[in-house]
Amino acid sequence: MKKRSILSLALHLMIANAQVSNDTIGAIIYADSKFSGGNTSISIGDYQGLDKSTNDKISSIKVLPGFQVVIYSDANFKGRSQIITESQENLNNFDFNDKISSLKVQEINSKNEPYAYVYYDNDFKGRYNFFGLGEFSAIWPNDRISSIKIRDGYVLTLYEHGDFQGKSHVIKSDISDLQKIGFNDKTSSLKVTMSAATKQKELEEQQKKREELAAAKQKELEEQQKKREELALKSRPVSEVIKTVIDTVLEEEKALSLQKKVYPVYLYQIYSWS
Repeated sequence: MKKRSILSLALHLMIANAQVSNDTIGAIIYADSKFSGGNTSISIGDYQGLDKSTNDKISSIKVLPGFQVVIYSDANFKGRSQIITESQENLNNFDFNDKISSLKVQEINSKNEPYAYVYYDNDFKGRYNFFGLGEFSAIWPNDRISSIKIRDGYVLTLYEHGDFQGKSHVIKSDISDLQKIGFNDKTSSLKVTMSAATKQKELEEQQKKREELAAAKQKELEEQQKKREELALKSRPVSEVIKTVIDTVLEEEKALSLQKKVYPVYLYQIYSWS
């Protein structure tokens, strides 16, 4: 009984601490691939230097829904970097196994979702890398891309040299062998953009959201005004409320009489006597 009481107290304290904690877990890092080995939960924040137990010792990362992790090869957010928006069971696939020295855990930005995948080998095989929307003046793998996958509605522009120099080629759909377009192992920089149709669709969706927000705001203001009027009416004396109602009715009758050009009865009597 005593052990059970102590255990219940401990659980109660753990729950209480969890409720008052402001830390939000965004990712879990693992020492081994496939989310195995020693692991550590990471809260939202910037970690400019990892401790000895994790520095250059991370092999897989589980990214929780709604978050993204930015990893860096060097401390203080320097060196090569990569934005991860989905769990990665083997960081060696894009040459980051045991090579992370600083990182950031953030709320996800949809533009960083992977819209293009590039592969070492033909037929979408071998080691790979992935890119969100943006311009990448220097990439990994450099001069080692042999096949590409691109999400529908997006455009990938390949460049022969870094800083978007040299020959270029625009890709709008998957290519299993870049040799077909003469660009095998020749890409050193790239850009990922929306197609014109996708951009137009996004603008329309943004406009729709703005209109819905404005309509909701207007409805809220009208409801607030209605409540204020009801409250003001309830707080007025009964006699004043009755007088207001009578005045309103008389005004409506007067307006109706003028509209129909009907003269009051007493005027008709005056003219009859004259």
